[in-house]
Amino acid sequence: MSQIFTETVTINAPLEEVWNYFINLEENAPNWMNGIQEMEKETTGEIHQGTNYLFHARGKRHSSTVTEFVPKAKVTLTSVQGNFQADYTYSFSSENTDYTKLTLNASCDARGMSRVFSPVIKMAIKKSDRDQVNLFKEAFLNRDQVRT
Repeated sequence: MSQIFTETVTINAPLEEVWNYFINLEENAPNWMNGIQEMEKETTGEIHQGTNYLFHARGKRHSSTVTEFVPKAKVTLTSVQGNFQADYTYSFSSENTDYTKLTLNASCDARGMSRVFSPVIKMAIKKSDRDQVNLFKEAFLNRDQVRT
């Protein structure tokens, strides 16, 4: 895997509140994931490694699988399109009860002919998603406001 970017924000809220907002991807992801109009959990039951999500982004239907899951600590969402795989690892930590640190590490792997386009794809991902943790923070802090 080749790293695309790592971004971190500190949120003035307890870890459990931040985690609960994050993990409700179906309801909340469209509020902070660029280009995501809708996200639905395809797998039944509690979220776990192997849970699959379908989402609509930029007019197309995609899927993402939870490939790593540590409750209240880490989630990796993996999307594969042809020979290109992107991993988004969200890590949560808290040094005290008042603040939560959220880190997003985005990485990718390209195989076959996709390797030729990898630099362009990585640049597009970085441009589109680098501010995702800041958008998450904003959406989380404004979560109680009425949506229009």
